[in-house]
Amino acid sequence: MGTAPSMTPDLRQIIDRVAAEIPDVEWQQLAVSHPADDDGLWFFRRRGQDWWTVQIESWTGTCPFLIEGSRDSEHLDQVATPMEVARLVIDWLR
Repeated sequence: MGTAPSMTPDLRQIIDRVAAEIPDVEWQQLAVSHPADDDGLWFFRRRGQDWWTVQIESWTGTCPFLIEGSRDSEHLDQVATPMEVARLVIDWLR
């Protein structure tokens, strides 16, 4: 329920690449309560590390994505390719 797709080819590439590098990664799409709400947010974290999250955002589920980490200094706009998104998520989760 929401406005963003639950899976796209870009998301599949990102998730597959991150999971290949970080086997204990968990990811989830933002759950919304109203059909018109924007659920174009996906959260990545390592199992057992709920305090540390990397968020990617795109209302279409395709590139470009906005990427933010839960640390203050981690924020990037308009990351253009799935492989670059995956690389940043991997780097920020390590």
